[in-house]
Amino acid sequence: MERSETGEEKEENREEDEEDEEETHRPSGGGEQWREKAVELERMVRGLQEKVKGLEQAVEKERKERLAERRGRIRAEQELRNLRVQSSGANLARCCAMCANFAAPAEQQQQEERNLRMQSSAEQSSAEQSSAEQSSAELIPRARSHARSGASAAGAPQEPAEASAISGVPEREAGGQSEGEGPSDGLDVTETQNAHEFAQGQLGHHRQQQQQQQQQHDTSERLTTYPMTPIGVLRSCFSARNGTPRQPLLVPAARAYLELPRGGVAPAALQGLEGYSHCWLLYVFHANTDIQRLWSDPLHSNFRAKVRVPRLQGGKLGALATRTPHRPVPIGLSIAKVERVEGRRVYLSGADVVDGTPVLDIKPYLPYSDAVPSATVPRWVEPSGDGDGMHMASVTFHPTISTQLQHAWSAQSHRSIYSHPNELQQLCQQVLSRDIRSVSQRQQSTKSELRNKALASVAPTYSAHVDGAAKGEWIISKGGCGEDSLEQKAVSGSVMYHVILDGIDFSYAVTGGNHVTVLEAHVASC
Repeated sequence: MERSETGEEKEENREEDEEDEEETHRPSGGGEQWREKAVELERMVRGLQEKVKGLEQAVEKERKERLAERRGRIRAEQELRNLRVQSSGANLARCCAMCANFAAPAEQQQQEERNLRMQSSAEQSSAEQSSAEQSSAELIPRARSHARSGASAAGAPQEPAEASAISGVPEREAGGQSEGEGPSDGLDVTETQNAHEFAQGQLGHHRQQQQQQQQQHDTSERLTTYPMTPIGVLRSCFSARNGTPRQPLLVPAARAYLELPRGGVAPAALQGLEGYSHCWLLYVFHANTDIQRLWSDPLHSNFRAKVRVPRLQGGKLGALATRTPHRPVPIGLSIAKVERVEGRRVYLSGADVVDGTPVLDIKPYLPYSDAVPSATVPRWVEPSGDGDGMHMASVTFHPTISTQLQHAWSAQSHRSIYSHPNELQQLCQQVLSRDIRSVSQRQQSTKSELRNKALASVAPTYSAHVDGAAKGEWIISKGGCGEDSLEQKAVSGSVMYHVILDGIDFSYAVTGGNHVTVLEAHVASC
């Protein structure tokens, strides 16, 4: 039994050996495929290794660039600190020099002034003498030549008088000459006297000019500059001067905010301001058209002392007796309501300030000291309801305004101070509830109504309107075409005006009886 099993095992082993031999002698096609795959995998691995190496090099390069940039920034900050230290040192030295000048003894200053006066007198005397000599040297030869020509002419007793008249010397009588004194000598003395008088007159005029220049120089030396850098810029809903209220708190829906820039006044300076209901804003009238002229006239000698007052229908008053923005020093003062304080921003309402105004300072409003119940004002300033000529009878909106305002607000909602177009409509209504037109625009409106009445009597199908920003040019447009145009929306004979609020251009018309109709609203082009 064991033998048969052993034989079977041998038979199985022999069959397995034969199968192994067959496998050994088979073609090796499958092994070549595996080798190709292995080579491809090795190629992929090498590619990945090269990519990893490239990424490592890029990371290293970026690290070096950031390190170089950081070193450059540190170096620039160090240089800036050095410049600030140098500037502080120079300012300190200048202040010390000014203090030393102020602390100098009065006797020394008086002695210096006396020395300067004596030196100036000596220079003036020498200048007078040299000018007189020069004038004499120029005039005497001409007088002598005229005298010789008069003496050589025979039988002409009037020639000396003619010669003296030509030379500019007054006529002298013949009997007035002493013995031994010829006509040439007499003319010589007269010309010398005239020369001295002319020289003295010229020197007097020159001395007067020098005194005026010295006075201007002394006045300019007394002018002092002060470090007044704005603490921030106010962002307001009033995009332009036109439409900005003439006084604060007249438009409660007006919104603005002041942001302290980074690197300037720290936001900690605003801590505690939220405890006040109102604050004062001290700012610069940066949008004035005459602000550049103030640089060339620091003494304000050419400043227009009187301005037109809207409430006086064009009547003029002294600039310092009004609230006009055109002042010798263009600094404005307004009160605003403090809504909230968030970080570097102060949110305000009711401010009558144009967008982009540089703010110099903020001060809290104190009712017990800032409010003066017994204060008096002129009669033309006192509020008298509709009788002051500034209130409008009504403000209405065209039915399409809501849709137009919705589209305009959506187009620039990311820049708007308001969260809903209805708030903008309320702002427009409050702004136009008072007459924001200038005196010249009101007069132009009156002329327009008279002109349109004349046109209506000739051709009723024509309507005329004037763009308030187009320098008063007349634009005649034909109506009655069936289109819902701007001319058809306006009442015949109305004058068209524009006001830009929060970047949206509102077109409105003012009809008889001071009735305002807002016709269109779209995003302002500028």
